[in-house]
Amino acid sequence: IIATGGAFKPEKCYWYLTNYEWDEHGDWHYSEMVNGEMCVPLPDGSQVPIKQVDVWTQEKMLGVYSCPAGDEDVHIRKKILDRFDKWTMRTKNGHLPAKFAWVSYRFKLWPGVRFGLATLATPFAVASTLLTKVNFNMLSFLGVNRNIKRQYRTLHRAFGGVGLLSLPVEQLICWLNMFVQ
Repeated sequence: IIATGGAFKPEKCYWYLTNYEWDEHGDWHYSEMVNGEMCVPLPDGSQVPIKQVDVWTQEKMLGVYSCPAGDEDVHIRKKILDRFDKWTMRTKNGHLPAKFAWVSYRFKLWPGVRFGLATLATPFAVASTLLTKVNFNMLSFLGVNRNIKRQYRTLHRAFGGVGLLSLPVEQLICWLNMFVQ
């Protein structure tokens, strides 16, 4: 990085030491963290130590909160659920007609939610129930009766559904696109 004119920012740098242990049944788990030190070079030739974090600590890297242990609760809360709540509040206060709320839903809300979705390993059981409450809260802004059955919310309009996007389906699409690329 230094050769091309860039430099590390020590406050943004961190590292994990990942080690595994096996029990008598052959199942593995993460070892306890062993403290160590790692340094990054700076353009002036000095070296600055960076922080070491536990394998369960979720840190932001390239816009996605993740950790080696696979926990992604912070990303789901901050980047997905908070984004839906913020969009719902703004749409409610904006008094948009339903047709413009749909445009905002498709082209403003979901592109931001999709970012980083391919890197998450959210189980299907979690992903399928994650947006149940927020989907219910946004139905009235989209001009849909809230009493519609839950199964029809994410069913495509061509099949008589509402047409809300499904998080597990969108995540699968992102995984397949990443695989193809």
